[in-house]
Amino acid sequence: MDVQKILAYVKENRDNVILGAAILLLLIGGGIYYLNQNRKKQQDVQVLYIRAMMGDPNALNLLKTLVSSSPKTFWGRMAALDLMLAELFQGKEKSAAGYVKFLKDAKNPILKGAYYSYGASFKMSAGSVDDGVRMLKDGEGTTEYITVKDYFRVRRAQVLLNEGRYDEAYGILKDVAENYDSPYREDAEALLRRAKLLKGVK
Repeated sequence: MDVQKILAYVKENRDNVILGAAILLLLIGGGIYYLNQNRKKQQDVQVLYIRAMMGDPNALNLLKTLVSSSPKTFWGRMAALDLMLAELFQGKEKSAAGYVKFLKDAKNPILKGAYYSYGASFKMSAGSVDDGVRMLKDGEGTTEYITVKDYFRVRRAQVLLNEGRYDEAYGILKDVAENYDSPYREDAEALLRRAKLLKGVK
């Protein structure tokens, strides 16, 4: 490395070097500020959620605040899930269905699974059985965990059986029933016997 050449370059281009250094410092400083602010915001959101879960008298309002102010954070989505379950518990299915959309783009596998599972239920309850079946199939494709995957498969097969689509249900159930590692194997076998009777297979 030729130190003299570097010094000569800095001397000739002093203004540009100073400007470049200033911009670099601003970018680094801005990045650190953003990270700190983002971290603080996440901590504030988490504290708000914990307050609601610890029995704060204003819990429902705290959860609603989280959903409206931080809908794309993990804790905002958890709040949406809690509100959805609370509405379902009170028999308010229509308002509960409004919260499921907040789970749609979640990366967390539990929240994503909840989106497809409850979303399918809301679709079918509203009379859109085909949309519900599609959501169950999509839910199956979001994970490699056999427990979750086969939960969606068996549930989809059950809906198909109820809809008289015996061949489709039979194919799904046969796969699950033949997998000795599946926790849903016995459920699949029971439904498979029903599918055989309805389908006329001996």
